[in-house]
Amino acid sequence: MNESLAILDSRFREPIAHLDIGRLEATADNVLITNSDLALCAANSSFVRFLEANGGAAGSTADWLGTSVIDRMTKPVSNYYQDAFERLLSTAGTWDHDYECHSPDLNRRFHLSCYTLPASAGLVMTHHLVHEGPHSDVAVAVAEVHVSPEGFVVQCSHCRKIRNHERHEGWDWVPTLLEPATSNVSHTFCAPCLDHFYPDLDD
Repeated sequence: MNESLAILDSRFREPIAHLDIGRLEATADNVLITNSDLALCAANSSFVRFLEANGGAAGSTADWLGTSVIDRMTKPVSNYYQDAFERLLSTAGTWDHDYECHSPDLNRRFHLSCYTLPASAGLVMTHHLVHEGPHSDVAVAVAEVHVSPEGFVVQCSHCRKIRNHERHEGWDWVPTLLEPATSNVSHTFCAPCLDHFYPDLDD
């Protein structure tokens, strides 16, 4: 195989030998390939550029190689994806899911398409950017209302809004709390995200 991906565990060449590597490397979509333990074994240049542009790579993007993609997520969203990926591996099928991945400056929505490798050796995950533009929510400054009585900032794992403890089910867009991430953050789902993106989860 002359063509390669930006990140590739050479030991994983055989399970992906049937794939059009050149096409996966050239696409603007973020492509990740895991083994059956959900550890990253390969990724394309688009994913590397996305990491570098969003501060997701600590040092080198190669640090991701061999690490669990689930461990890179926050709970409870990580539990949802782990269950979905494990079900997919057991059924050798396909799975699609829409999700949001906002930065302090940009509102972004992606469409995730996953399918299993032969013999359920792993998963191919393609993240297609559906929308990118300015935030429609008004940015607010961090205030005491964003800190719980226990001293935690409660953030939605999906849309990254911050709970306003003075308003029932109130959530604010507070971009200054996103980067750099604060150490006293607790994660959950806001009601709109839970209802729209994760309707099969219990509140």
